[in-house]
Amino acid sequence: AATLIYTSGTTGRPKGCQLTHSNLLYEIRGAKACFPDHLAKGGKLLVFLPLAHVLARALTIGAFANGVTLGFTSDIKNLVAMLAV
Repeated sequence: AATLIYTSGTTGRPKGCQLTHSNLLYEIRGAKACFPDHLAKGGKLLVFLPLAHVLARALTIGAFANGVTLGFTSDIKNLVAMLAV
């Protein structure tokens, strides 16, 4: 496995899921297709999702792969102020 993500636990306890390298590359390509401006070289991205979330993982690795400035926060109450930075 390339990485582990965790389910949200909406139907019970959260479960760990393995992603292969192929799964992860597919997620990164999908994220880049959905968010091309955010994952373009020189872009900026603020991740507020838990890092075990599949979208957070795809955006983070996609940002690394594309030269994007990346920030992390768990303080969702102040997102608007943080996005202005």
